[in-house]
Amino acid sequence: HRVASHNADLMDEERDVVERLLLEGKLDVVFATTTLAAGVNFPLGAAVFADWLRWDGDKRMRMPIAASEFHNMAGRVGRMGFVHEDGRVIFFASTAQLPTARRYLAIGELPAIEPRVTPARFNQLVLQLVSSKLCSNREELQKLLCTTFSALREEDKNITAFKTWPGKIHSAVDELLEKGLLLETSIGLLVPTPVGKAIGHSALLPETGLFLLQYIVKNAKHLITLLPANGKQNDALQLSMLLFCCCLSSPEFRPQGGVKPTRFLPFPLQDKMLFDPKEYVEHLAEPVWQADPLPINAAWLSQKWIDGTELKALEDEVRQLSAGMLREMFRNLAWVLEGLSGIANAAADKRVPLGSRPPSLRITDEMLDAIAKLPRAVRRLSFRVQEGLPDDALWLTSLCGPGAPYRLARHEILALRARGLATPEALMLGSKEANASREQAFSKVKPSPIQKANWIRDACREWKIQERKRASERHLKRARRCIRVDLLAEFYLAKGTAFEAVFESILVFLKIDFKKLDDRTKTGAPDYLISLKDSPPLVMELKSKEGDKLVDYNKAVEVLAASEVHGYKDAFCVTLCHPGVDQSVPSVVDSCGRLSVVESNDLGEA
Repeated sequence: HRVASHNADLMDEERDVVERLLLEGKLDVVFATTTLAAGVNFPLGAAVFADWLRWDGDKRMRMPIAASEFHNMAGRVGRMGFVHEDGRVIFFASTAQLPTARRYLAIGELPAIEPRVTPARFNQLVLQLVSSKLCSNREELQKLLCTTFSALREEDKNITAFKTWPGKIHSAVDELLEKGLLLETSIGLLVPTPVGKAIGHSALLPETGLFLLQYIVKNAKHLITLLPANGKQNDALQLSMLLFCCCLSSPEFRPQGGVKPTRFLPFPLQDKMLFDPKEYVEHLAEPVWQADPLPINAAWLSQKWIDGTELKALEDEVRQLSAGMLREMFRNLAWVLEGLSGIANAAADKRVPLGSRPPSLRITDEMLDAIAKLPRAVRRLSFRVQEGLPDDALWLTSLCGPGAPYRLARHEILALRARGLATPEALMLGSKEANASREQAFSKVKPSPIQKANWIRDACREWKIQERKRASERHLKRARRCIRVDLLAEFYLAKGTAFEAVFESILVFLKIDFKKLDDRTKTGAPDYLISLKDSPPLVMELKSKEGDKLVDYNKAVEVLAASEVHGYKDAFCVTLCHPGVDQSVPSVVDSCGRLSVVESNDLGEA
């Protein structure tokens, strides 16, 4: 019917459809909120304001939109370069509303710019200014902050209050020194500590940074038992819930010690209990969670989001909860998690002297080692919250780099995963069944899903080639600290008998016992018998190909027959494929109980 809606509660794919049809001139009427207020150009001819009140969450009532927003929204019509030479603006007002409505027509009387620098945030500003090297002593801080637009406004309005600013700046510096986020030399030079610098760069409140730091120091030993390398499937749920609850209970979201939050959780979440965290109470950031259930509810919905639950289903969990509220919450949570990752990384540095650490971080090296295992997991959780994807499907976002002809929407990635196409090996398959599954995942793509289905298959193959190259470059960069970096370089470059030679050199260097079975006197013998400590011996075969060619099925499995013929029928077998194995092989050999097919870059990681 050529009518659409545009607002913050739309899914990304819905918003894309509306904006595409607008640009194509296929819509006559669009019902919109302030999402169409600024920064967009569409062929709109008239703006009709049937109502110009908006819900104010702080005041808990409907308030008139600001005059600047009215002008921005009105300015979307009659844009140069589109079909309408003039834009018409129509808006309605009751008699009581006329004084406010008339102010919208006073083009030259836009509202005054509001000051943003306030003493309440001096500690955050000071830490950011010192961490970014914009200021290096108290005098520079005072000069900069007391000459801002906000300071000049305060001086004009309330000279008495303005005269307190220098003292409050000094108090903020003293507070940061006491908390171990800044250091001050005998000549007055201000320097951030590593943790202080991480908090300053994160844009989090100092109170939030210290809250997060204290939590990981207290709970690091428990948290690392939940990591994938150590834990079970259910531990992943506990890890994410504990970290989400910690972030959402921080001063960034909840008022603490007189500090007002800078971000807000959706108010509908206070009316219903979605999850009982009784199993996690011992390690929750706020053990008395019943007093404030919002962080628990928010964490649970965030958990469902990263598990792949549709946004519409999350909206339906609580009355009055909207997609816009959820998206804002997920953005803020991902941002705080990213900050937590940086803080944990800085905190784990054992080279930092005790005097350069916050008091809560003056702990043993064993505790620092535990903290050092957390940043990578926290950063990955942040990425998952940004994308709303399960861990095994997260890699699919890397297929849509700059210049990619298509973009993968979240629902498409989840559809691929639901059809068993969440691995590179499965996505690259060219079988009839794989083609049909890809087309089903893209069934809503217009005009036809076939083109996008073929694109993702080919893009995945190219991605895999590039990923092998990136892995080798990454390993060589990390290996610079190693004694025999030349061995790793040769490992990636060599082929054929040269590849076997460098492999043997690596085994010798690592003091791994091996026996060469293929000594050119035994027909069809496997290459090596590897003896690892506390492990049965492994029969190993090396297969290499020139360029980007891949080891096929027959070459990948021939070690099984060779091991039986030469007396090792009960030994576990390994085929090392260089640079890689054909995409059809993994799914075929997956059920084999005594064969592992390994690509060279994966062994290089080890």
